[in-house]
Amino acid sequence: YLGIRPEIGLPKALERVATLDRAALGGYVGRHISGVGIMAGASGQDIDAGPLPAAQFQQLLELVALQSDAQLATPTVRGTPRWLDEAASVAVIQARHIVLVLQQTVGNVQNASRLYRLLTRQLGIPKERIVVVLNRFARRSAVETVDVERALACEDIIEMPNDYEMVRSSLDAAVPLSERRSTIGKSLEVLSSRIGGPPVDAK
Repeated sequence: YLGIRPEIGLPKALERVATLDRAALGGYVGRHISGVGIMAGASGQDIDAGPLPAAQFQQLLELVALQSDAQLATPTVRGTPRWLDEAASVAVIQARHIVLVLQQTVGNVQNASRLYRLLTRQLGIPKERIVVVLNRFARRSAVETVDVERALACEDIIEMPNDYEMVRSSLDAAVPLSERRSTIGKSLEVLSSRIGGPPVDAK
């Protein structure tokens, strides 16, 4: 996570959420020099051993939402798979925006279409809250953007260019793509403006 190695993080926050207050919450957040705060698994901890406890996760999200400190403004939940467990359902129902990421393959489009229908029809999420991102976009792919729009019955898909070298070097250097001049950086700015307004200068 951008070179951040938290000593404590999400697992401990979930264990102690009943006793956490807004002042203590900041101690569970790792911070990048850009100003981005991340609550993740602590170094050496495995948070993928099982599903997150939904009740505690909901308490934590509510606490983060109440946090008026700029350090924890605009919370983002990352990492929901193509199926929704109880904790993931809690997250998407409370989310202002849901970013649905897929690639240009028939299987990816079919899975995304099923998830999109689940979100909009079963969970009642308005389409306006869902932003669809076509990751590793290639113009010469057999599956085109218009095919994805037709399959999901959505519009305004964001095309995220396929720039493996730029992404890899950004991860290795722990430098956000938004700080590098690139086509993928520009696409990320478009995504940022869609889900959170214009970018803010952390400096």
